Amino acid sequence: MLKKPVTLENIKKNKYLRHLSLIKQSRLSVMSIDSKCWKILNKMSNI
Repeated sequence: MLKKPVTLENIKKNKYLRHLSLIKQSRLSVMSIDSKCWKILNKMSNI
């Protein structure tokens, strides 16, 4: 469980995450992600 949820809105605001498939297809439940984006998401969630 994340300490702080990361919303789609916050992901869209981050310029380093704008290329993610999640932005183009918001109904995705599983997607691949590179390590740089993973680190950004972890930081956003206070992990």
